[in-house]
Amino acid sequence: MTTAICSTCGTRNLSGVSQCRRCQTSLVSVVGDSHDTVRGTPTSVLLNERWVVLGPLPEAENPNLWLGKDLSSHQAVAIKVLEAAETERLRQKFVKGAHALAELVHPNLVHVLDVVEDNQRVAYVMERVRGQSLSELLIRRERLPVAVALEIGRQVLSGLGCLHKAGRIHGQVTADNIYVFVNEEGDFQVKLLGSRVCEDTLAGGATAAGTADRFGTLVGMPVAAPLSGGTAEHGQAEARYAAPELQFLPASVQSDLYALGICLADAICGELPAVFFEMNRFLTAAASRDNNLGRIRHLLFEISKNYLAADFTDEHCKALAWMLAADPEARPASAEKAWEILENAQKQTLSAQMVCVAEGTFFRGSQTDHPQARDEEFPMALVHISHFFIDKTPVTAQQFKRYLDVTGQAPPPGWTDHNDVSTRPDDPVVFVTWEEANGYARWAGKHLPTEAEWEKAARGTDGRIYPWGDHAPTTELAWFGEQSHPVAVGKFVAGQSPYGALDMAGNVFEWVADWFDKNIYKASVGANPVGPASGNKRVLRGGSFTHNAYALRCATRGRYFPQERRANHSFRCAWKLL
Repeated sequence: MTTAICSTCGTRNLSGVSQCRRCQTSLVSVVGDSHDTVRGTPTSVLLNERWVVLGPLPEAENPNLWLGKDLSSHQAVAIKVLEAAETERLRQKFVKGAHALAELVHPNLVHVLDVVEDNQRVAYVMERVRGQSLSELLIRRERLPVAVALEIGRQVLSGLGCLHKAGRIHGQVTADNIYVFVNEEGDFQVKLLGSRVCEDTLAGGATAAGTADRFGTLVGMPVAAPLSGGTAEHGQAEARYAAPELQFLPASVQSDLYALGICLADAICGELPAVFFEMNRFLTAAASRDNNLGRIRHLLFEISKNYLAADFTDEHCKALAWMLAADPEARPASAEKAWEILENAQKQTLSAQMVCVAEGTFFRGSQTDHPQARDEEFPMALVHISHFFIDKTPVTAQQFKRYLDVTGQAPPPGWTDHNDVSTRPDDPVVFVTWEEANGYARWAGKHLPTEAEWEKAARGTDGRIYPWGDHAPTTELAWFGEQSHPVAVGKFVAGQSPYGALDMAGNVFEWVADWFDKNIYKASVGANPVGPASGNKRVLRGGSFTHNAYALRCATRGRYFPQERRANHSFRCAWKLL
């Protein structure tokens, strides 16, 4: 006899009843055939005495994907129902593959929790991934800061490394199968979906022809038409992400890396133009490998020059060119090697780096007994801030000059007198108004941090007075004390904040998003507070090379008219997942 499980209280009810016998919640009709427990589509059906089927997965286009939950923990899950296998051998192969994937537990891979079998069909249960796909994110944002894109790449490569070491190929790395979200710990997390369930051989070998067509994938990714000259197994990934060799060769570690390279290039430069794919499709291993890489690198750099990519350097182009090489043997040998190349490129460009600030509370403001505190900093209060990224250093003169060049703007009045790009390109940009700082941030796909975001990034969660702690600044920690000019960003590593942000105290005063209001701290505090809707002056934070120690405190609130320029006024940018 079939039972219906109440999705509200978990009580078993006889089939055919309209309401739960315990809580009177309405029940959806269920089928009477026990075989339909897996293949049918009723809600409130129990699988393996554990998983409650609640209904179609809201965000899924695949009709075989269902929303469920764990009866005991109430954890939300996704359930994939698969079509009948044509032969028992193929069915068993699929079941074996699903169980093998269930053994892979990695923070960047979707975890298969259970495999459910009946006489006709197979279903498997996996964690439900919330958030948004990379493709959805790019529709909203168009492009991502290099640091954010590379953090996504780092986590995807970590998941791919686990998959490859287990002898499996993902085969369908696309922007639709990369999901980003803020996890329960408040950290930015990436999950890779869509891995093939059934494969015959280890990574680097051929997959069984037609297997993925017949059984689908981990999250039911739709199958694209195969490339010209290819077979069904090569059509599993959308043609855009398919490496050139998939016209003739089976999927491999290197084809996974190529697909991720396309995702990252799209995220940083905007969607790659057709000319890139036309060129790469016909660059064969017979041609000079170095010449091929050089052409790809040059094309990426030309693309980046025409778009924002304020922090996308030639080193980044070179690193992505290795992943996008037409010759698979020219690509990195492993996911770990790919990340090593990308990480090295990022390390060479300090101004392109951002740091992650986890979601959670911090102490904003100053205690009333602090001798240097002002009334506008009272009271100290716990404030909740959502996860965000913030530039590791202030924006440099060289970065701002690139913005002016790409957007066709003339340097602001007096700008060249205070910013010498030819001899001091890594000095923080100065002599910019708030509007100019905000214009750069928007162009770069970022935003000026709020006062609260800036302060949390500077002091962490323990209420410290300065980024490095409570003791007074020294010349090893910050550039301050009536100096005559700023210095290159990032010189004072010993003075970094708990999150690794540099120059949060001294060197340059930094514009933030908020209008200044001396009494705003005295109002009730909600999550992610912002300043008033209007005002006369905008807030600056961090002190500068002209200030004494008191101004370097994390809680100090400077303010100036937004149209004013000063030789010590600069800014840095932030980015958050919306």
